[in-house]
Amino acid sequence: MHLNENPVLMYIPMIILALFSIFVGYLAKDLYLGLGATFYNSIFIHPNNLVMIETEFSLSSLIKLLPLITSIIFSTILLVMYELFYDRIYIYNNNFVMKVYNFFNQKLYYDQILNNYGYRS
Repeated sequence: MHLNENPVLMYIPMIILALFSIFVGYLAKDLYLGLGATFYNSIFIHPNNLVMIETEFSLSSLIKLLPLITSIIFSTILLVMYELFYDRIYIYNNNFVMKVYNFFNQKLYYDQILNNYGYRS
């Protein structure tokens, strides 16, 4: 298996695309999740039972930011684990953990099966 690292020049368009996707997602979130948006009337809610205003404005800011905070915390933990303590992670010695790692890493081996039996047959 030959590993190839992309040149640093490839990071520039990836960073630009990531920033624009975050920016456009922030601007377009009200189309799906905003006040009064019931996802294009996919589920009918009688106006007497509509409590969207109370739920959107009654939650504290900490609860609203909880998914962002936990994502940043766990991403930082994983980054530190793989950068500083990589030699202490024993996933290669444990057979079960290695099978689970390969299962999720290879996307259920769909690409390998398609490559072996679909393209090379």
